[in-house]
Amino acid sequence: MKKALTLFILFLLVITFYAQVKKHPCSAASIERKKSLIENETPYYPGDAFIDVTYYFLDLNITSSPDYLTGKVRVDFQPSGLLSLTEAFLDLSDNMTVDSVKLGGVNAVFTHSDNKINITLDHSYGQGETVSVIIYYQGVPSGGGFGSFEFSSHNGDPVIWSLSEPYGTRDWFPCKDTPGDKVDSSDVWITADDFFVSVSNGTLEAVETNLDGTKTYKWKNHHPIAQYLISIAMTNYELYQVPWEYSSGNFMSVDNYNYPENLDSYREGQLDKVPTMLQVFSDKFGMYPFVDEKYGHAEFGWSGGMEHQTCTSLGYYGTSVIAHELAHQWFGDKITCADWHHIWLNEGFATYLEAIYDESQNGFSAYQNDIASEMNSARWANGSIWVEDISDVNEIFDGSRSYAKGAVVLHMLRGILGDDAFFDAMNAYANDPDLSYSAATTEDFQAVVEEVSGKDLEYFFSEWIYGENFPSYSYHWSYAENNGQYDVWVYINQATNSNPVFFTMPIEFDITTTKGNSYRTTVFNDMQEQNLFLMTVNNPPTNVTFDPDNWIFKDAQYVPVELTAFSADQKDESVLLNWKTATETNNKGFFIERKSSFVQTNSGWTEIGFVDGNGTTSERHEYIFSDDSPLFGIQKYRLKQVDFDGSFDYSKIAEVNFDAPLTFELEQNHPNPFNPSTQISYTLPFGGDVNLTVYDMLGNNVETLSEGFKPAGKHTVEFKRNDRLSSGIYVYTLKVGKYFESKKMMLLK
Repeated sequence: MKKALTLFILFLLVITFYAQVKKHPCSAASIERKKSLIENETPYYPGDAFIDVTYYFLDLNITSSPDYLTGKVRVDFQPSGLLSLTEAFLDLSDNMTVDSVKLGGVNAVFTHSDNKINITLDHSYGQGETVSVIIYYQGVPSGGGFGSFEFSSHNGDPVIWSLSEPYGTRDWFPCKDTPGDKVDSSDVWITADDFFVSVSNGTLEAVETNLDGTKTYKWKNHHPIAQYLISIAMTNYELYQVPWEYSSGNFMSVDNYNYPENLDSYREGQLDKVPTMLQVFSDKFGMYPFVDEKYGHAEFGWSGGMEHQTCTSLGYYGTSVIAHELAHQWFGDKITCADWHHIWLNEGFATYLEAIYDESQNGFSAYQNDIASEMNSARWANGSIWVEDISDVNEIFDGSRSYAKGAVVLHMLRGILGDDAFFDAMNAYANDPDLSYSAATTEDFQAVVEEVSGKDLEYFFSEWIYGENFPSYSYHWSYAENNGQYDVWVYINQATNSNPVFFTMPIEFDITTTKGNSYRTTVFNDMQEQNLFLMTVNNPPTNVTFDPDNWIFKDAQYVPVELTAFSADQKDESVLLNWKTATETNNKGFFIERKSSFVQTNSGWTEIGFVDGNGTTSERHEYIFSDDSPLFGIQKYRLKQVDFDGSFDYSKIAEVNFDAPLTFELEQNHPNPFNPSTQISYTLPFGGDVNLTVYDMLGNNVETLSEGFKPAGKHTVEFKRNDRLSSGIYVYTLKVGKYFESKKMMLLK
C-alpha cells in the first residue's frame, strides 16, 4: 500500500510538472533535468498530495498564564487529483490534542498520530467539490529555532509569536504543511487578555471587547497565502503608522507594532525608510502586491526577521534586514517557491534586493561592495543551490548557498542580460499571470527570463543552480601586429570542477593601450581551454583586465606565459621534460621542480634546474630539460614560471613512474685507475640503510663515503685521494641489510 501511494504521488508530481511546462516552455534539457529529479527523489513533503486547500479560518484563544492555546480551525479543500476522495489528512503535531473533527456539523471519524490528523470523509468527493472540516484542538505549541511558536517576554511583559518556516505551521494549527499549495484567502481571530494587541496578516476587520476581560482581534487576508506565512504576534504593542503615497493622492499605511520601550529608537532611524523602500521595489518589480491591505512590522523575540505576508516579524531593525523582508513580499509571498528545493527563489532574491536598495540610495559602487561581500560568503557554499536534502532545515537555510550564492546568481544574470533586459525579466516574473500569488520553480523563472531576453540560458541555470562550486580561471593575453594595427587575443584555461567540469560564461575584458585608450569587449567562453580573439586596436596594448566589473563569481589569475603543452617521459636512466609556449610576456624563465613519492621535504617540491625564457614574444617556442638523476617510483614535475619583476606562476603537474631496479648492483668505479678522484655508483631495488666504505689492503678504514637511509634507485658518490694515501689497490664495500659486495680500484700517483 505504501509503495502504491508513493507511485501515485509521483504521478501527481509529474502531472503538475508538465502543467508548469505548458505554462512556460523550457528547453528540452531543462525538462529532462527536472523530470529526472522528480523521478529519482524520495519526497519529503508534509501534506496530503491528494488535496488542494483553499481556505483557512483560525479562531484561537491564547493565554500566557498558563501558556496555552485552544483552537477551532476550519480548513476547506478539494480533491487535487483525478480520483475522488473518501479520506484525507491534515498536518498537526502530536503534542497538540485534537478534541473533535466536524464535517457538515457532524462528528467525523479521525485518528491523530505521526503528526497527522487522518479523517474519514462522510462521502466520496469528486472534482470541484469542497470539503469543509472544523478541527477543535488544544495544547502548548512547540517552540525553538525555525518553526517556532513562542511564549516569552520583553521588559517583564509577556509576548507570544509564531515563526512557522519551513515545517512549523503544524506545531500550532492544522494545515497542509507544504509551501506550494496556497489557500485563496484566510481569516485569523485571536482572543486573549485585553493586555494584548494581537497582530496577523491582512486587514484588521474588527476588535471586539468581551465580557470576560478579553479582546478578540479579527484579521482577514484577502489574497492567496502559503501556510507558513500565516502568523500571529501578541503583546502590549504601540502602533506607529507611516503613510506611503503609492500613487497621486492614494496612500497605504505602514503599520509598525513595537515594544513600547523600543519604538523611539526605531522610529526615525529605520521605520521611516520603509516608504522609500516600497517605492524603489514597486518601481522595479511592479506595485507592492498587497497595497489594498497593508504592510508593517511586528516586533518579536527572534534575532532576525520573518516575511509574514503583509506583516513582517522583526527582532533586528537593521536597514538590510528591513529591505530583505520587504523584498520577500514580492519574492517569497506573492510568488512562493513551489517546494523547499527551490528556496533560493525566496532567499536569494531577497538578499539580492538588499543590494538593489543600497544601489538606489548610494550608487552602483555600494551595490558592487554588497555583491563582493555576498561572493565572499558564497565561497563557503557546499553542494548545489537546488537543495538536495530538504529534510534538514540547516540545509534549506544555508546562508552561504541559499542566500549569498542565490543573490550572486542574480547578479551574474544581470551581467549577462544587461540592466534593461534583466529588470524587464524580473518585473515580468513578479507579474506573470500564471505565477503571481502562486508558486514557482527555478524552471518557471528560467522560462520567463528566456522569453523576455530572447536568450537560451540553459547552460547558465544548469551550472549555477544544479551544479556546484565556481570557476577558477587562469588567463594569458597576447597581441600581434596586423597592417599597423594590433590584434588582441586571450587564452583562457579553467581548473577542472566536479559538476560541471567547467563553466560556460560570457566574459568581459577591458583593454588599455600605450595611448591610454580603453576598450571593452565580451567573449563567450564555452571550452575548458580556449584561445579567443578580443578585438583589433590602433596602438599596442599594455594591459588586459579580466571581468573588470566583477560580474562573475570566480577565481581568476593572470598567467604571463601561454603554456600549450607540458610532459614528462622516461628515457633510459633519465626523465625528459618537454614543454611548449604559444606566447610569452616578460618571461625570465622556468624553474623545474620535482616531488618524489620516496623523498619528502617541507614543501614536498625540490628545485632541480632552470631554463631561460624568451622575454616577450608572440612566437611559439619549445623547451627541453633532462633530469639525469631521477629518483625511482612516481615522480611529479612542475614548472615555476618567473617574470623579470619577480612574480611567478606554476604550471600543471606532469607525472612519470620511473621504474625501480630489480636487484642490488655495485658498479666498477670510473675512472679506474684514478687520480685524483673517481666516481662510485650503486643501485638499490628498494630503500634501506646503506654503508659504503673504502679500505686499504690491510683492512684499515680509509673513508666512509655513504651511510644512512637511501631510497630505491641509482646513487653516485665521489672518492678523492688525500696526501696520506699512497699508490696501490684499495677495496670499496657496499653493505645494505644482508646484501654485501666489494670491488677493487687502483690509485696511481
